[in-house]
Amino acid sequence: MQIKLLFSKNVFLAVKPFSALKESFREGYGKQKLIKDIIAGLTVGVIAIPLSMALAIASGVPPQHGLYTAIVAGIVIALTGGSRFNISG
Repeated sequence: MQIKLLFSKNVFLAVKPFSALKESFREGYGKQKLIKDIIAGLTVGVIAIPLSMALAIASGVPPQHGLYTAIVAGIVIALTGGSRFNISG
């Protein structure tokens, strides 16, 4: 019964996938914002890749498992992200 409640339509509506993307396009998204987003993404990637590998090694698993976790978690957070003020990673 708990599993059925967890995956109900109400939970999906509360997550509001792509809400940050919709909000960005509504407010206007130009070339300058795209460049800033690319720089921010590269900066986060430079930090996240070695960090995820180090955490995997510290946990006693191969480093590639840390990379897989970082990639999957990044995709999930990007698709279900809340707002432009939300920092996840």
